[in-house]
Amino acid sequence: MTQHGPAARSTPVDRHRLEALRYAVNDEAVQYVAIMRIFTGGLSGLMSDQGAAEVQASLAEQGIELDLDTVDDRLSYLVEHGNLARSPREAEARTLADYLRNRARYQLTQRGELVHRQVEELLGHTESAREVSSQLLGGILAGLTALVELDPRQLGQVDPDALARDITTIFAQFDELVRSTREFYTYLTQVLSRFDLDRAEFQLFKTALIDYLQRFVDEVSRHMPQLAEVVRRIQPAVPALVARAGAGERLLDLHGRAARRSAGLQVEDWHSLRAWFAGDGTRASDADGVRHLATAAMRSLLTNLRRIASSADREHGRYADLVRLASWFDTADDDTAHALWAGVFGLYGARHLGFVADDPERALPRPRRGGGRRARRSR
Repeated sequence: MTQHGPAARSTPVDRHRLEALRYAVNDEAVQYVAIMRIFTGGLSGLMSDQGAAEVQASLAEQGIELDLDTVDDRLSYLVEHGNLARSPREAEARTLADYLRNRARYQLTQRGELVHRQVEELLGHTESAREVSSQLLGGILAGLTALVELDPRQLGQVDPDALARDITTIFAQFDELVRSTREFYTYLTQVLSRFDLDRAEFQLFKTALIDYLQRFVDEVSRHMPQLAEVVRRIQPAVPALVARAGAGERLLDLHGRAARRSAGLQVEDWHSLRAWFAGDGTRASDADGVRHLATAAMRSLLTNLRRIASSADREHGRYADLVRLASWFDTADDDTAHALWAGVFGLYGARHLGFVADDPERALPRPRRGGGRRARRSR
């Protein structure tokens, strides 16, 4: 689950961990991303280890031709930055040449899988509107209400797996609600900062967005009092609920520590839920902030509409003109593009306005050293 609020801001910055992002932004990013896709492509890639020769063959199938030494260098780079690890499994070789070719095998690390998942999400992201998943408010309220109504004296008889399923469902809905809210307001900020929309375009967008914002504010206002109340009521019971949901056999790591569980199955996870719906005692709830932002956005939309209406007869942005110009450049041949460039920006070829001296061999006169007369040499 993604951290929200103060917990996310207090996470220390580990520069060593951030090194795992380097492969996606360097000059050979296309090759590195292709290699990481080989290791993250399906469960078979996640669980297997591969040598440089196998990676080279897979890259060739994607149209990327690299020699074996270059592939080995790329794999070593990913190992150095924590995306891959060298496999402890010994390579089977029948000849010395096979051993030298496959002496190192590589496998995906947990950090490498996490980073590449985020890289693929960023590469596939589109700059488009995203609706807030406000319909999840009712599901979150129903789930929390069911947990509050559990009798503490009968909690020991509740099936741990069923209880864990109910809790993780609530937190999955909560995580989606927070993520969609952030994406929506990021998009809205971009729209409100644009000054290139004409009046008809902005009016159409404004009507649809204000209607949507009003419905969103109404839905948040309808559920917020009940959600804030049920979140406060459930807080004393959270340790007991988490303990019961975690009853039974647990997965342990190599050091004997309990493995990390799904969101909501640790007491610390509930702090972000409480801060979002009821506040944390030091500030108002994030849900209140979302509602205020929606109201402020509607005011900004109306202000922009008045600005556009008052400036209908004068230019208020050249964005549309530049986009149209870019489309002309895109469809023009070289000669037309050069003529268009010169005509629009007035950037013509350079003209040399100097002249050639009559006698290029004649030396220029030497400048005098000072303002006084030259001393006459004594004979």
